[in-house]
Amino acid sequence: MRSQFGISNRSGFLILSLFLSAVACVSCVRAETSCAKVKEVWKNVDSYRCTYRALTLYEGKVKESLMTYSYQKPGKIRMDIQKPRKGVVLIYNPEVSGKVRVRPFPSFKSLVMNYDLTDKKVSSGSGGTLDRSDLGHRMESVCANPDSRRISFDKSGLLNKVEELDSDGKILESFEWINLEINPPMDPAVFKDF
Repeated sequence: MRSQFGISNRSGFLILSLFLSAVACVSCVRAETSCAKVKEVWKNVDSYRCTYRALTLYEGKVKESLMTYSYQKPGKIRMDIQKPRKGVVLIYNPEVSGKVRVRPFPSFKSLVMNYDLTDKKVSSGSGGTLDRSDLGHRMESVCANPDSRRISFDKSGLLNKVEELDSDGKILESFEWINLEINPPMDPAVFKDF
């Protein structure tokens, strides 16, 4: 089904659904000391920027989602989508609005749509919302929900990869935070302007 703006609800926000689905599916670090380190490391993070990559393998097909993800405490988020729909931008800035602002078409810069955090167009099927998509929330979920997923952290102690496995140990989904920059200079306009 396509919206009045020509965006397929299924494909237009597929990247967001894949991204947010990781909120509900990440697992915990086995050692309690790792979880303690994660909490300490996160206290020193005021902002970060990275390339976020999600791969889903289903029936022999691979779907890739790719974006630049920018974050600044206390909960400002910007997603610049590269795949599957290049040019879509999502901004959530609780200091400006409680809505997720979406620019669906790069060629129509004035077209901006506003959605509630729980709207299906900007949330995952499992209930994951944009305001809980940052690394702090992800790592909290990892430490709180133990299971058999493979998790890795970078040398600073921040989460950098989650692999969702089937019962045979084969990868079903993979979520990666690549080229992670901690506390980079952030222009305030990044979380306000498209």
